[in-house]
Amino acid sequence: MNENERLKELQKALNFSSQKKFADALGIKQGSLSDVYRGKSGIGVSDSIKRVLEKEYSINIKWLESGTGEMLKSEAKSEDAAHKVAMLEQQLAERDKYVEALQKELTLLRGAIEKDKQLLQAKDTIITLLEQQQYHLYPATEQGLVGRVGKAKRNFAEAGVQ
Repeated sequence: MNENERLKELQKALNFSSQKKFADALGIKQGSLSDVYRGKSGIGVSDSIKRVLEKEYSINIKWLESGTGEMLKSEAKSEDAAHKVAMLEQQLAERDKYVEALQKELTLLRGAIEKDKQLLQAKDTIITLLEQQQYHLYPATEQGLVGRVGKAKRNFAEAGVQ
C-alpha cells in the first residue's frame, strides 16, 4: 500500500462520507484529492495535506508516508479527531443548507426579473399602440403627440434652454 492509498484509508477511518467532504476538510478541491488517490502524473500527498492531517486529526505522518507505526498518534487524540470531524461535518451541512437557500432565492429573483422584462415589453407595446393611435387621430397637426413634443422643443430653443 502506498501513501496515496493510505490517504484513502484515512478518509474512511476519519468517517468522511465523501471525497468532497474530506477534500474540504483538507483545504483542497475534490478533483485534486481524486488526482492524489489515482496517483495522477505521480501526484502524491502534499506537505500541506500532511500538516493538516497531523495538526487537525493527530495522524502519524510516518505511518502515512511509509506504513510504519500506528495510523493515529494516540487514542486520546483520535477521540478529539472524531469530534473535530463531527463538527466539520455539521458546519458543512449548515453551509450546504445556506447554499441551498441562496439558490432558491436566486431562482426567485430570476423569476422576478423575467416578469419585469415582460412588463417592460408590455409597456413598450402599449406606448407604441398609443403613439400609433395618436398619429391616427391627429395626423400632422400641432395637437398630435409629435407636434406637442416638437412645439415644446421649439419653445425651449427660443428661450435659450437646451
